[in-house]
Amino acid sequence: STRVRSTMYALTDDWRGDTIIHAASNDGKDQPLMDSGATPRRGIFGKTGSEMRSTTRSTVWGITIFLGLVSAALLGVATLFPTLVFSTLSAPNTGSLECGATNLECWKREARKVGGLKNEVSSWQRKATSLQNTVRDLHATITESRNQIDARVTRINARVGNLKTAGDLSDDGAIPRAIKKAVADVVDAADALRSGGGDVVPLLGQNDPPKVVFHAHIAKTAGSTFNRFVARRYHASCGNKGVSFAQSFKDDADANDAADADDHLLTRNAVFGFLNQPSLVTGDAHVTESDMFSSWGWHNCALISLEITKDEWADVTDRPSLAGQTKAVMIPCRDPIDHILSQCNYNHQSFTDIISGEGGEQACDDALPQCHVGWERYEHSMLEKFDKVVLFKYDDFEGVERYLDDALPKRRLELEHATEFGFYATNTERSTTNERFTDACPEETLRKNLLEKWSYYRLCDKFLGDSTWQEFDSRDLRDMIEEQHV
Repeated sequence: STRVRSTMYALTDDWRGDTIIHAASNDGKDQPLMDSGATPRRGIFGKTGSEMRSTTRSTVWGITIFLGLVSAALLGVATLFPTLVFSTLSAPNTGSLECGATNLECWKREARKVGGLKNEVSSWQRKATSLQNTVRDLHATITESRNQIDARVTRINARVGNLKTAGDLSDDGAIPRAIKKAVADVVDAADALRSGGGDVVPLLGQNDPPKVVFHAHIAKTAGSTFNRFVARRYHASCGNKGVSFAQSFKDDADANDAADADDHLLTRNAVFGFLNQPSLVTGDAHVTESDMFSSWGWHNCALISLEITKDEWADVTDRPSLAGQTKAVMIPCRDPIDHILSQCNYNHQSFTDIISGEGGEQACDDALPQCHVGWERYEHSMLEKFDKVVLFKYDDFEGVERYLDDALPKRRLELEHATEFGFYATNTERSTTNERFTDACPEETLRKNLLEKWSYYRLCDKFLGDSTWQEFDSRDLRDMIEEQHV
């Protein structure tokens, strides 16, 4: 008659270790459902219910005691060090920012700083945007320039085809030789431009043209020819062997007049275009051209060519009329052996007789002093009077022409030349009989002695060598001369 409710509960009686399962009956009294002799029921930790309750109560009491001790410790610290504890709580440290919780002015200042930083960031953002726009514009400009260059190269290609055709026609005499040469130069320049431009500068003109060009007339380096060629092609040439304003229109002088004439002064007037008149300063009827131009101050000269010593250049370059102007000096270079033999010929000396006769070996060691002409016209020290230095092969008049076309005012109508470049001899014809080497003076021995004796030969040997044209900044060249002990 006893019914077991759906809600059951277990009461555990640890008496004697027995566990009895009871159920609540209708009369409110517990009724045993299982014999006390049954095996005790254990939980997931392997403990009985009473054991679990005992463990839980112990843990709770332990935590309670620990928290109490911590609270007591904190209260003790706050009691002993109140300033430290409460200042830390009221004024948090955020890096360099130290504002109390109630310090309103401090927080306002920090807020203004933050606002300033935001403005600065905005400013840099605007600058970055502007820079991006600039880069974009530059890219567009570069692209446009590249397109223009491509278009110009295309036009050059078309013109070169026409010019080459014209050059072919000139072989049949349809075009004068001078025009054929000009056509060839333009074709070569265009070819160099298309291939990368490596040869354009030496072909179409040299470096930045100087305002005043000087020519150091080294004896026996075609200086007379240089003077006459320049005077008949350009304005404002002031050379002691040729001036622009004294040239005759027609070139009818004999090329050998300067060497053979009895009246040397009159011949020079006829061949080179000199003025034979009294000095404007002294009234002397036998003045040199250098004296005349010196008295005028070189004030209207684009090119000045002189046969003067290394120490006399300062009297010219330091003139007030030339102050502040870029000055370039052109120095012609000639092979030392060929040059000294030409000097021997000019002095009517037989090189063969000198080295074969008494004292010939010593003469070879001394670099043939009997033949020297104008060795005082060059020394390294004179280079400091100039800003630029041009070294060129003495007979490379095509290079001279290209260089001076960029530097000097050209005549509207170029005066004719008796020969292609107006060469005029001032020496008698050389004889191979007078220029034979012997064991007493081999060619290489003489060359070595010439290089040792004159700095001019060392300059050309070191800095021109086998080339025909070299340009230098004067300071750089002087530094190299000193560093390399030239």
